[in-house]
Amino acid sequence: MILTPPGFDPDEVGPKLRPELAGDQPNPALERDAALVGKKGKSVTVLRPAGRAQIGDDYVDVVSEGAYIPPGRDIVVVEVVGMRVVVRESA
Repeated sequence: MILTPPGFDPDEVGPKLRPELAGDQPNPALERDAALVGKKGKSVTVLRPAGRAQIGDDYVDVVSEGAYIPPGRDIVVVEVVGMRVVVRESA
């Protein structure tokens, strides 16, 4: 048995979003700047594979490409997907 709430319109099914959240526009609060790709920095914590790095003046949560990276190593950003910043150790 399923009860329907008062005022329920079966033609109007689905979640209701605030207008600024609906549509094709990406939410800037859920994305990092794609301009980080190619920037260099240093690992602040151990990246195994996740950790923190300093890129420019900012401290950023990053993920290595899979390799263990000790703190204090030079890194480069290779990819930004949403809030995920992927780095690798630079040679």
